This record gives sequence, C-alpha cells and structure tokens, in this order.
Amino acid sequence: MTALPATTTNEDRIRTIAYELWEAEGYPEGQAEEHWHRACALAAGEAEAAKLAPDWLKRESTAPEKPTQKSDISQTLEQMAKRIASRSAA
Repeated sequence: MTALPATTTNEDRIRTIAYELWEAEGYPEGQAEEHWHRACALAAGEAEAAKLAPDWLKRESTAPEKPTQKSDISQTLEQMAKRIASRSAA
C-alpha cells in the first residue's frame, strides 16, 4: 500500500472537521466555505499543538508493560490477606 502525501492527510482531516462543524450546527445550507475555513484554522491549531507537545506526549504508546515480578506492595498485600484469612479461620 502506498502512503498518502501529507497534504492529502491534512486535507482529509480538514474535511472531517468541516463535516463535524456542519453536523454540530444542524446541517445548515450555504455555509460550506465558512466551515472549511474554520476547519483549516482548527487543523492548523492541532498541528501547532502537536509541535509544541513534549516528547513523552508525542510517543505512540501502548499499555505499560506488565512487571515480571510482583512488586513489594502486592507481596505485602498478599501477606496481609493471608494473615487476616488465617485469623478469621481460627
């Protein structure tokens, strides 16, 4: 699959925003150009915000890795639960 040029991706984003503005306003007629210009400004704002975002926010992250060993806290909680259970059984 061939990657789309950045301009196409940006244009698609603007088109989506313009459509969402049109929907949010109740589908008014005759305001397509106004919605397009507002969408351009919003898309430009998104792009600028993405540039200014700190690196840690820009990273595409997945769920954090699960620890391979139980943490000290979870071990302590398990021990406490066992003690409570043994006292209740007695």
